[in-house]
This record gives sequence, C-alpha cells and structure tokens, in this order.
Amino acid sequence: MNDADYLDGFLDKDDLEENSNESLPVWVSKSNSSFKAYEAINELNGIKKQYIRRHGLKSQYTKKSNYQISKASVARIVGTTPQAIFNSVDYAGALSRYREEINEKLEQAKLQKIAKNNSGLRGERKEELVKGLQEAKNKNEDLLVETVDKVYERTINSLSLDVKRKLKLIS
Repeated sequence: MNDADYLDGFLDKDDLEENSNESLPVWVSKSNSSFKAYEAINELNGIKKQYIRRHGLKSQYTKKSNYQISKASVARIVGTTPQAIFNSVDYAGALSRYREEINEKLEQAKLQKIAKNNSGLRGERKEELVKGLQEAKNKNEDLLVETVDKVYERTINSLSLDVKRKLKLIS
C-alpha cells in the first residue's frame, strides 16, 4: 500500500480537489483584503465541514453558526468589519456570491448527513414503531396458529384407521 492510498482514507474528495486547484478567482487580489477574505472563507469552510462530518443529529444544527459561514466570522478573521469587505468594495458582490455558494454546499452536506442518520428505525416515531411491532406480533401469532392447525391435520390424516378409532376420532 502506498502513501497516497493511505492518505485517501482520511481526506474527502472535495478537499483534494480544492487543494489541487490553486488558481484564484478573477476578483481575488493579493494587493487588497479580497485574498484574506477568500482564504478566511476557505478556512471556515474546512471547519464547518468537520463539524458536519462529526455531528449527525438534527438537534445539533439549531445554531446556524455551527454549520454556516457568516459575514461577521469572515470579517473577524480578516480583521475588519463586515461592512468593509461585503458592501463598500468593488469585489463585494463576487465575495458575497462565493460565500453563498459555499453556504449552499454546506447546507446540502448537512441535509445529507441528517438524512443518513434518519434512515431505518431511528427515523421513525415511537408510535409508528409500537404499531409496527404490534402488527408483527399479531401476524406471527396468526401464522403460528395456522401452522399448528396444518400440522395437527396432517398428523390426524397420517394415522391409521385403528388408531383413529382407539382415539375416538371417528365413529
């Protein structure tokens, strides 16, 4: 086994694609705060993906800040106000669209993670589970009675006439 196969077990395909694609969007420039904001969004994206990967219950997603990237958190990392990087600069529209795209991907990942955990018996309500169990018990009892009747009938039919007369099954 080589090192690449070993490391593939720990990394998502999305992470590998992002790291291999180092070209920056047109609106990102290292001469202004757009590069810092772009890097901050990517860093927060990784953190939010980890949160989604580790949490599968719907109740763990009540706070959007746990799985979504807010303007304030990006601004906090960049060291400015949200107004300064999301409204008053020429790249604000592109940066906002990029953040929204990332948030949509994170939302889809969250929904997929929740859907995985709600499959099977875990996803059903208690009343539905109890009703299903009662129906299964009744069906099993009916099948048991039917099977016993069939076995009894076969046994009686396989007895000889002498034995049936002694058991007073026929007159």
